[in-house]
Amino acid sequence: MKKKKWLNVLSTSFLAASLLAVPTVSGAQPSATPSHLAVESVKLLNHQGQQIKIARDSFGVPHVYSESDTALFFGAGYAMAEDRLWQAELSRLVASGRMAEVFGNGKDNANTAQDIVIRRDGYTDEEALQQFNSLPDYVKRGLTSYIDGLNHYIETMPPAALPPEFRGKKPQKWTVLDSLKVQQLMVRRFGESGGGELDKLALLNKLQGKFGSEKGLQAFQEVYMKNDPSAPVSLYTTTDKSVKRADRHAADKFPNAELVAKQLEREQQMKLDIEAKYGFPSKGGSNAWVVSPSRTESGGTLLLGGPQMGFSVPQIAHEVGIHGAGYNSVGMAFAGAGPIPLIGRGNDFSWTTTTGYGDQIDTFVLTINPANPEQYFYKGKWKDFEVRTETIKVAGSGAVQHKVYRSVHGPVVFKDKQVAYTQRRSHWGQEIQAMVGFYDFNRASNIRQFEKAARKIPTSHNFLYSDKQGNIGYWITGQNAVRAKGTDNRLPMLGDGSEDWQGIQPFETLPQAINPAQGYVANWNNKPSPDWEYTEAAFGPTHRARFIIDQLDSLEKVSWEDMEEINKKAGHIDLDAYNFKKILLSLAEEGGLSAQAAKAAKLVEIWDMYQFDDNKDEFYDEAGLTIFRSWLSNVRATVFKELQDTGGQSGDLLYHVLHADTNKLAAKYGFLGDLDLKEIVRSGLEKSVRDLAAQNQDKEMEVWLTKTAKINFQQLGAVGVEPILNMNRGTYNQIVEFTKNEAKSVNILPPGQSGNPFSPHFDDQRKLYADWEYKPMVLDLLKQNKK
Repeated sequence: MKKKKWLNVLSTSFLAASLLAVPTVSGAQPSATPSHLAVESVKLLNHQGQQIKIARDSFGVPHVYSESDTALFFGAGYAMAEDRLWQAELSRLVASGRMAEVFGNGKDNANTAQDIVIRRDGYTDEEALQQFNSLPDYVKRGLTSYIDGLNHYIETMPPAALPPEFRGKKPQKWTVLDSLKVQQLMVRRFGESGGGELDKLALLNKLQGKFGSEKGLQAFQEVYMKNDPSAPVSLYTTTDKSVKRADRHAADKFPNAELVAKQLEREQQMKLDIEAKYGFPSKGGSNAWVVSPSRTESGGTLLLGGPQMGFSVPQIAHEVGIHGAGYNSVGMAFAGAGPIPLIGRGNDFSWTTTTGYGDQIDTFVLTINPANPEQYFYKGKWKDFEVRTETIKVAGSGAVQHKVYRSVHGPVVFKDKQVAYTQRRSHWGQEIQAMVGFYDFNRASNIRQFEKAARKIPTSHNFLYSDKQGNIGYWITGQNAVRAKGTDNRLPMLGDGSEDWQGIQPFETLPQAINPAQGYVANWNNKPSPDWEYTEAAFGPTHRARFIIDQLDSLEKVSWEDMEEINKKAGHIDLDAYNFKKILLSLAEEGGLSAQAAKAAKLVEIWDMYQFDDNKDEFYDEAGLTIFRSWLSNVRATVFKELQDTGGQSGDLLYHVLHADTNKLAAKYGFLGDLDLKEIVRSGLEKSVRDLAAQNQDKEMEVWLTKTAKINFQQLGAVGVEPILNMNRGTYNQIVEFTKNEAKSVNILPPGQSGNPFSPHFDDQRKLYADWEYKPMVLDLLKQNKK
């Protein structure tokens, strides 16, 4: 497909200048959350003879109404363009690997390097269109109509009326390819994990180099446990487990492994930095929980969703309601990706999602043909790489030609004259199929239909569901490979065909439950079930999900107010203190402390472990927080002194060590050296007191305070907003309750619905969010009395 030129429409200078920092605005300051939403405006459109009504509420949220799906999604595209045209523009540049074309090379050639990675790991235009053509007609109609509506807005609006970042010039029209590539990148951002095998191999090699083969392997098994039984889980059920214990290849089978691991690490950090700068989410994780009628005060179901996607202005998500042609839902969506809510509620049900962290990428090593560097050894013979050349246009300089290689496994991420490293994705060529599942979520009328839709999601997500009939459900989705016998998913594999995947695990083998006996399901990107090993994540006892699970377990019956309170507590709890305060104080009591250290320990003891700034002085309120953080840092450094320069100094390992039976400490953790835990904890506190006293000269210990952390909203356009106190919570939050007679739902999406700084809805939710308030989440704006 012939690529359209961008620079003949929008100049590099004005696009780049649009991202330069400018003074922030304070924004609207709503005094209280309204209990009812007014209809602020109504716009009528016509598409193919069908009337479209776009009604906006008092927070600017559009509700789109039409009788045909083509007209409905045309209206959704138009409404999105009204709110987030500039954000959508940035998204398609990032997703298409065209950042250097518009913004130049960037610092350290980061934009060009990012474009290369996007194209290397992604699809050609022809491949993306093949995925699109395989979609059901109703999904294809949805996307093409959405794009038509987006383009109608571009065509009909005067240039001067467009967002200020466009500086009076119109952007190019959107194509199906633009949205497909945004979808693919978003699906991968939230549903793809794995591919870190070379990092783990480097860790194993360092540990064995330091401690010897046997002791180093023992250290690896403790530092990076394959399945830690003490980790919190979402479901207390068992599932089919076919991951085998593995033999391990010698390091010489993976030449340059550490070099490639560092390259991939740099690429990952570059992607996170650049994508955050240009409006893509930084995947910090997400939390969610759902409670069944047997455990709620109202006798109905309760659900909270909190996708954690980073903070920007405008933020990554926008809100939309769609009504008609078999759809009746409201929730959050992504600009440019498509017209339907990805998290939200329908008439009688609600749903949310978190990243699943299933291991869906494996790294394989290939041997290069010494006589022909364009070939690799596979199944007994030399095989040609697939090779194409990508042309990266660079504003202000010449184009860059980059060769992209693929093997039978997938994209080649490193290649020299001897070896290549290539990565296989279990969802390769299927990312766009996720849209079928999300469309079907919005069309579902019961839990079984929702479950059927979840089967269609190829990437790794946790889905939580509730409905008016009293059902709750949980599913982890994704395609888990059946790996060859003798392989270990934590480490790279041989790419010569001897360790090829044997297939994909059936959906039925994944952890899932409808109305589980435990009465609730909570997830904060944690292990889904006790036997789960399909991950590269190190799930252990200090995982943050423990906090939410403990809160729910402490309540006999969960109320609406409890849902709000748990969210607030989780947002402000110091998770290190939650995991380590008790054990540190216990060990310190037995160590014999100086008077000053004993006083410091008392301040830690009375600190409630929350991070608040009630007096608004830009410092956290309790000295116990300051002392604890310094103390834990000292203990960690001493316990892990033997692991310096090797990695593996995790909170989970520290937890296990501090709780270990002293009689078995040397046998299990001998690689850490001789550990006198009581002395380490005592001396760590004494050192903290000395260090903090020096830093806070002439100050009483009670005012050894720590400066507050802030949520700084990454500025994507012409205007920014002020920061707020840091909270570990969803970028978007929703709470939904269904009882037999009514439904109640609220949400919040800071800083606001609109990306236009001149809109009253550019920054009218930020203060509500900072104050832990919510706005009504109305299913149908024009029929608000309908629950």
